This record gives sequence, structure tokens and C-alpha cells, in this order.
Amino acid sequence: MCLIKRIEIGKIAKAHGLGGEIKLLAYTDQPQEFCNYRSFYIDDKNYRVTSLRYCTSWFLCRLEGIDTLEQVQKIAGKPVFINRAEISEPLIINDILGMDVYYRGAPLGRFSGFFDTGASKVFEINYQGKECLVLYNERYFKLIDQTRGVVELENIEELQ
Repeated sequence: MCLIKRIEIGKIAKAHGLGGEIKLLAYTDQPQEFCNYRSFYIDDKNYRVTSLRYCTSWFLCRLEGIDTLEQVQKIAGKPVFINRAEISEPLIINDILGMDVYYRGAPLGRFSGFFDTGASKVFEINYQGKECLVLYNERYFKLIDQTRGVVELENIEELQ
């Protein structure tokens, strides 16, 4: 069961040229996946992607209905979303954020943030007004139950 319908995947940086092409910053470490998306949502409006190509750390794209520099300037800086159903992975980070966290059957808090150190992925847990960190791997994540919105952790005493 999917908990959210849309996922923020990037942001409109600025126009590229005068003809409506868009420079897009993608929030991904797998640019090849980004090229599979067929439409984007900006301000809850659906735009069909008519072209998309990767250039170093940016994407250049064209969206149906965005044909001029002025139109791109109106959406510059805005977040870009896709439908959750377009992502092939069964579980993604945004699905876990906001879930309740349990340890040894007792409530521990709620996932409130995430960051990637390069060497590992780390979740933040809001616990009694403090932020606690837990590595995202099978050693610590015992169960992720999307239906109940619950994550059960184990072995976290090792992280102290």
C-alpha cells in the first residue's frame, strides 16, 4: 500500500535559452531512472515531458505548454513532483518519513528526516523532542509495515 501519491523529485532551476527549455535539478543519485518519467507536476498542474536529457549534474527538459522564456521564469524555483506509481522501487525514503518507530514493542518516536552521507543512509527520529540517528540497513530495520505506517527497529543500542 502506497502512503503518498506524489514524490518531490527535483526543482526547476532556470531557463536554458529562450525557447522554453528548462534546466532542472534532480534529487536523485540514479539519473538513468529520471529519464523514465513521462510527466511532472508543478503547482499541482500536470505537464507532459516532451524531451529530457542529462547534462553533467543537470537535466534539460521541455514540457508541453511551456514554450517561452517568460513561462519558464514563472515556474523557476518551484518543486517538481511525479506520481508515486511511476517509481519502480517497492519502497522509497519518502514512504518511511513520518512513520512511527518502535523498539522492543515500545513506541520510540517518528521518522522526521533523512540524509545520505555517501557511505550510508541515515534516518532521523524525533524522540522526546530530540533528534536521534539510525543507519538504514537490515541490521537495525527489523520490519517496515507500510499498511500500519510502522517501523520496528532492533540492535539500536549498538549505535549509542
